[in-house]
Amino acid sequence: MTVDLRLEREWGNHLDGLPVLLTYEHLSSLFGRSSGALRQAVCRPKSPMDLLLREARVAVGRRTYFKRTSIVKLLAIAEATSVVRRTKDGDGLR
Repeated sequence: MTVDLRLEREWGNHLDGLPVLLTYEHLSSLFGRSSGALRQAVCRPKSPMDLLLREARVAVGRRTYFKRTSIVKLLAIAEATSVVRRTKDGDGLR
């Protein structure tokens, strides 16, 4: 799926203040879930969160981080698909 560059730039600007490698705490504030729930979702093989975040995941020793650039792409894709889905349902967006 192609990423809408406008959405990617918007999310990139929104996340500019965050470090290059994000922790579970950073992601929990973005996704509106607790960091413990994210850890459990990512640890389950083939769970939706595991599949979405697999590309972004980086292990440094025993700690897990997530690449900000990959998270920006993920959020841009999620926003684009949710807008398209709402448009197909007839909400009149776009």
